[in-house]
Amino acid sequence: MSIWRKCLLGTDKSVSCISCGRSVGVPFGAVLAAAPIALGIAGLVKLSMPWSIASLVGGLMTYFVLQLYVVPVVGREP
Repeated sequence: MSIWRKCLLGTDKSVSCISCGRSVGVPFGAVLAAAPIALGIAGLVKLSMPWSIASLVGGLMTYFVLQLYVVPVVGREP
């Protein structure tokens, strides 16, 4: 599964696995992985120009790293 497809999965959304065909999704705790994006947006609004862009980019990069290495993919019942 690509990182982009995994990032679009929600806690109640599932997709078919390309390898095994089983229905998979992410657990409820995966919502916490989006916290860096929220902090990056807050930095975008509150900080001065160079730091605001850096906070947004840092938040997005942290989100992608968390999705890639921390958030598991779990099987779902049909």
